[in-house]
Amino acid sequence: MRLRTTYRQRWALSLRPVLLSSLFAVALGQSALAAEYGNRTVQFNIPASSGADAIEVFAKQTGLQFLFQSRILAGINTKALSGELSYVDGLNTLLEGSNVRAEFVAQDIVVLRLKPVQPQSPVPTQKLKRKPKIRASTPIAKPEPILVKDMIVVTARRRLERLHDHPGSVASFNAEKLEAARVNGVEDIVYRTANALVEDRPGADMNVFIRGTGTATNGSGTRTDTGIGLYYDGVYTYLAGSRIPLLFYDMERIEILKGPQGGLYGRNTVGGAIVAQSARPRDQQSAAFRAEIGEYASRLVDGYVNMPVNDVLSVRVSGYYQERDSYYTNINPNKTDRGSRTLAGRIRVRYQPSTNLDALFSYEKSNEDKGPVIAVPITNDLQHTSYTTTDGFLARDIERLNANIAWNGIDGVELRLIAGIANTKSRTLSDFNNLIIDENTGEFQVGEQYRGLKAKQKSIDLIAKSTSHGPVQWLAGISYFEDRQHKTSHTLQGFLGIGQTTFEGSSEGGIQMGAAFVDLSYDISDKLTLNTSLRYSDEQRSGKSTDAETIDPINGGTIATPNLEYDTAYNKFSPAISLGYDLNDSIMAYAKLTTGYQSGGINARRASNLLEAFGPSTAINYEAGIHSEWLDRRLLVNAAIFRLDQNNFQYQSGNSPFGEFVNEGRARTNGLEIDITGRLTRWLEVEAHYGYLDARTTDVPNSTFGDISGFRKFGIPHHTAAFGADIHTSILGGKADLVLNVNYTLVLDRFLGDFVVQLDDYTLFDVKAGIELPNATRFYMFAENLFNDTHIITPVTTQAAEISAPRLVGFGISKTF
Repeated sequence: MRLRTTYRQRWALSLRPVLLSSLFAVALGQSALAAEYGNRTVQFNIPASSGADAIEVFAKQTGLQFLFQSRILAGINTKALSGELSYVDGLNTLLEGSNVRAEFVAQDIVVLRLKPVQPQSPVPTQKLKRKPKIRASTPIAKPEPILVKDMIVVTARRRLERLHDHPGSVASFNAEKLEAARVNGVEDIVYRTANALVEDRPGADMNVFIRGTGTATNGSGTRTDTGIGLYYDGVYTYLAGSRIPLLFYDMERIEILKGPQGGLYGRNTVGGAIVAQSARPRDQQSAAFRAEIGEYASRLVDGYVNMPVNDVLSVRVSGYYQERDSYYTNINPNKTDRGSRTLAGRIRVRYQPSTNLDALFSYEKSNEDKGPVIAVPITNDLQHTSYTTTDGFLARDIERLNANIAWNGIDGVELRLIAGIANTKSRTLSDFNNLIIDENTGEFQVGEQYRGLKAKQKSIDLIAKSTSHGPVQWLAGISYFEDRQHKTSHTLQGFLGIGQTTFEGSSEGGIQMGAAFVDLSYDISDKLTLNTSLRYSDEQRSGKSTDAETIDPINGGTIATPNLEYDTAYNKFSPAISLGYDLNDSIMAYAKLTTGYQSGGINARRASNLLEAFGPSTAINYEAGIHSEWLDRRLLVNAAIFRLDQNNFQYQSGNSPFGEFVNEGRARTNGLEIDITGRLTRWLEVEAHYGYLDARTTDVPNSTFGDISGFRKFGIPHHTAAFGADIHTSILGGKADLVLNVNYTLVLDRFLGDFVVQLDDYTLFDVKAGIELPNATRFYMFAENLFNDTHIITPVTTQAAEISAPRLVGFGISKTF
């Protein structure tokens, strides 16, 4: 296996799987990674001490991250280490005379392993008193990297750990996977995850479902607060609507945490959470870019420049630009539908003035402009044909400023501050003239709707956690989140023979949420681990509507609506507990109970000048699963079964003509997930993910659709599956490498009942193929939705629906410097 020599080569070039590293490390000896990163020097001052204490001090003085089993350093004492030495020489001196070796597996990650035991001279080992967990030293508490060669590493519990040791279901994507699969947004990772679904609506935001709960609807057809938590660079991200506005470029890792995450992540994580971490500044100079062109005049350019300014300061600048024409052909000869354009940039500054302090600051700004939401006639052969005669758009500007500061001045404790401010401004215009809504009645919608939103979010988390390597690991913190919004609206609507009605108004309001949380992990024995967490959340919503007026279509004149004010509050406890048991060195079984809640809201009934609050819904998740490693970690098999009960389920009541939201229903989801990763050869890695869901509303007797008790949740499929393969092998006598990535997604048996239309099964097949030259240049071809499988995303009426994007083929080039 060819080991890469730099982090930038991993980011932009590496698609080949990381195979059998523990087997090949012995044969390769000092790898190119060690030669590149291990030659850096530092002034050491480490007193003689135990092996664990010496490694902890070594980590602080170098900024390296160590992963090792606690038993490896048991009984080892080291000599004093002083003077200016390279990292490799310092480690060799520190570990001299022991049976431990150090392996660089990334720029700042070192794995400690036992040297292989020679058959003729077996080394006796002692029986462990405690479970040999992989523990992570935290020299400078930085956003933890995710790639550790023969390990899949996650941070779902806000600490670095192997997925094998984590009691839960997590889909993890490191920088290599993200680059290989051309991941540019949330939809690209959801398509590759079991029991996850995305409604990717051209011309509108998308809705993401995890285990039957979505970001903009809960599966009952009701648009309430989001059921999926979204964390970007450690900061909770929320947007009214609550569809996902995130763009992914120059990312370090993305994790999808499945099931309620209320214990550590809090509100609105009933279905799960998406945790995204952008790439950090590094202490090695590097740069990369990518450029693509394709059908529909699509063009994309992105890249980054990483610049170490001096020994304590480094900067990383990233940018992204994408534009394309509309997917739709407009039959109106005087009209061309609007396409989409996205422009984004980010600067991250990292300041490390001492071994105890690491400060990371980020500023990001993005602008999105999309065409109108377009519905097409439902036929056996869905066509991207538009009938619109006027324009519409969705435009949004987002600014983010984040700070992530960690301090390790207290022995065995890390203190971290995570703060963020986000400003959002969005504008949506829908203008419909002569758009046929129902061909049977000849009914036309004539008018327009404009909606404006200005929002500002503030958040701050203060977290303390243990960094020692004992049997007890703990974490505690407090959190504050605030969201303030101002909305304006103008609606002009009407139907032939009825007249025309105009609504105008504005509103402002917000959310304030405070929380405290704690997480405790205890190794009860060498095989059994207990983990428990508890979060208390206190939430308040307040606001008012102003300047509202309605033009009476029958009597004429203006009907003024008095200002409406609201103020409601509630609090929730969200506990979680899990047990993990090592059946042997390769199989870990777990059982867990987790809880969460989905925020409540306000019903505004202008006709009766009333405001009425509806409360939060709660969820309890029961789950059991296994994580297993086979064939010397070449084959990973993880599986989980679960039941999710939702009480006080939110839906729109059919008992009122105004369709108020209520939270008095119940729902239940049963499911299973299987994830398989196979590192079959040095040049081939395959993945298979399968999910089954039976998601039903068990007690919803009076919805706007009638009694839907016992019905399956709308739009949620029974089966989801994703298959992928990565190939990276030498060709042309070693003058180039062949690089191939394929991903196949299958969604079966979606349900919408008999209320509108039946949703079809669908498949998506994406492929990327190219060659990589020795000078770190890659030429490739890509195809999204290669088989051009177009399907209904959201029905508008029984005869019109929003449909998925067609096939897109293009070419690209990438280069790393």
